[in-house]
Amino acid sequence: MDLTPVGMMRRNSRINSPAAAEANENTKNSAISSQPKDSFSVSQAARDFIENQKRLREVQEEQARSMLEKSEDEADMLDQQLKYMKTCQKIASRVMKGDKVPLKDLKYLMEHDPQMYKMAMTLRQIPSGRKPKKWDSAVEDEEKASEDGGETGEAVEASGSDGAAAE
Repeated sequence: MDLTPVGMMRRNSRINSPAAAEANENTKNSAISSQPKDSFSVSQAARDFIENQKRLREVQEEQARSMLEKSEDEADMLDQQLKYMKTCQKIASRVMKGDKVPLKDLKYLMEHDPQMYKMAMTLRQIPSGRKPKKWDSAVEDEEKASEDGGETGEAVEASGSDGAAAE
């Protein structure tokens, strides 16, 4: 025989009943909703700082774009100067060997690099024992390369290598 106090029986019956479980959940939900919610507030100084950082980033991006455009322009200019120097060196080399160079090439050399022209004329060798080679204009090669769509100098190199092999 089981002797249990009456109060305990009542309490156990309330705990085990489905209505008691619902009441227990309602008290949990009300406890959760009564708790303070998380909130985030930003001071005016912090907002100003963030706005200044955004403006600064935009200014830096604009400066980077303008520097990129400048560098592209400079690269194009340097590429053109390099083509002039390459052609001038080719003409000067031919003059120094004592070969016959077209007048157009000599004028081109004098116009684009007077120092190299003086040096080439000073160091010109008089061919002894061999017949001087007669060259076609190197300036025409450069003009053809620029007309063909601005090739990167491969046409000039190809024609220069043919001339070097013929020596």
